[in-house]
Amino acid sequence: MEDSAQKPIVYIVHGDDLAAIEQFVAGFLAHITDLTTADFNITRLDGRQASLEDLRNAVMVLSFFAERRIVVFRNPLARIDKNNKTAQQRFIEILNQVPPSTALVLPIEDRVERKDWVLLPEKTAHWLRAWMSTAGSRLFYKVFNQPQIRMMPGWIMAQAAAMGGRFTQPAAQALTMLLGNDTRIAGQE
Repeated sequence: MEDSAQKPIVYIVHGDDLAAIEQFVAGFLAHITDLTTADFNITRLDGRQASLEDLRNAVMVLSFFAERRIVVFRNPLARIDKNNKTAQQRFIEILNQVPPSTALVLPIEDRVERKDWVLLPEKTAHWLRAWMSTAGSRLFYKVFNQPQIRMMPGWIMAQAAAMGGRFTQPAAQALTMLLGNDTRIAGQE
């Protein structure tokens, strides 16, 4: 088994494919195999309600008879205004203080406008991207893009097969015409 000190500490999953982001988070949480201590070693927070102090407190708690704790902090940028340098710096301080015994998962549900991400842009300077560029092995970062509309019938057929079902090409194309490339809704159908 890998030593937790060798694993990334902050996991940023970002993009507009909400189903893939949810799948990643669920898969990450599934790695806690001891269900008797899972409630003690998983903390879920939402940046729309939780403060940065709540986040700091959650990541500093020691694991309870487990290799690692997991803190999932959804909507991490919700209450950090792009002009509030103090809040940005405080968030960066927290990211730098997360101990190796904790995995902090930051799902960032975003959308593309004018060929760039809205919340975490790539083409303009962003304070979190600046931290990411210096985080090194502390950071795992993955982008989940919605499939292009022409790829959706194949995506639908592959998802159906993974769930033990089957979709014909014409049925997958018809569903794509109805739903577009929203993988979350397509997955439910």
